[in-house]
Amino acid sequence: APGPDTTPVAVAESDGPTYSADPVRHARACLRAGRYQEGVDVLRNTQDPEAMYVKARCLEKLGRLDEAIEILTTVVAAGADGYQTQRAQSDLEFFQWKKEFLSQVPEAPVTEISSATESLDTGNTRP
Repeated sequence: APGPDTTPVAVAESDGPTYSADPVRHARACLRAGRYQEGVDVLRNTQDPEAMYVKARCLEKLGRLDEAIEILTTVVAAGADGYQTQRAQSDLEFFQWKKEFLSQVPEAPVTEISSATESLDTGNTRP
């Protein structure tokens, strides 16, 4: 018997370049791969709390903290399941702190700020 069909499936052009059968999974992969704008684009029309959370994470990585904070505020206010709300609340507090921190050090080069906040994200304190 022949093996599984591995022929690529073409997506209709009307679906646009950011079509995905599972947009949240697609956006998570983009977040992990550093393709933040693509992650935002994939989730452009969603109101699902999980999708909004991932979109906010991508926006934060793009330096668009105000948008990320606005989205997480909405997710927290909606009060979805307990874990999701706690995670969104925790990230919201971090993004608000990061915004305040960045406003106090405008003369620092962006790469230094990114390195400083990345070590906070990962818990890695080494340069």
